Amino acid sequence: MNRVLEVWRDIGEGSLNLPNLLTLARILLIPVFIILFVNPTPDQSLVEENAAAIGVTYEDNEELEFIDKIEKRDRDRYELEEGSKATDDMI
Repeated sequence: MNRVLEVWRDIGEGSLNLPNLLTLARILLIPVFIILFVNPTPDQSLVEENAAAIGVTYEDNEELEFIDKIEKRDRDRYELEEGSKATDDMI
């Protein structure tokens, strides 16, 4: 931070204009953005749990065929079988 202040004093009063101030602000905000974006947000680390909640699971080396997985999941639903309904249920 001392180096930034030294450079700021060396620049002088004549170069205090809006573009230079914006550039300086952007340079000083770089560490803040690095801290914010390096760590994932909590819900980004729950991908597997979220996928399992909608009925789609993958093995580590399995191809990502999402549409096929969804169609198979919907085709094999227990709720759509005739034996799963009570007599007064309507689906």
